[in-house]
Amino acid sequence: MPPYSVPRRFAARNEEPVPLNWKRGMFRMWLVLSAAWIMGWIIEFLVYGIQGGFRIWSDFLAVPILLFGPPVAALIFGVAVGWAFRGFVPNGQGSGNQGSGNQGSGNQESGIRNRASGTGADT
Repeated sequence: MPPYSVPRRFAARNEEPVPLNWKRGMFRMWLVLSAAWIMGWIIEFLVYGIQGGFRIWSDFLAVPILLFGPPVAALIFGVAVGWAFRGFVPNGQGSGNQGSGNQGSGNQESGIRNRASGTGADT
């Protein structure tokens, strides 16, 4: 490797692919985006309040709805989309509560790993 170059860690190897935990990753993305949304609107409300924008109590009632409404709606939408996509998993490959296969494991990635390596209950 020449000096000052980027190492190629993701080059093709004869190793088993690393399974991704989509559920955890999407939850973390939701947390980051929700925090950014809330921080952005808090800054906007601080500037608006300094300029004398909040005059009556009904102005303050809109603040929690605007801060927490969209992140909660995005979380509900993400859970619904995950539930819908889990409907495409064949019977026996599910999260343990459908059919046979990976019962009790609660790990959908194991079915993918088993098919890729050619080992496991579904071969």
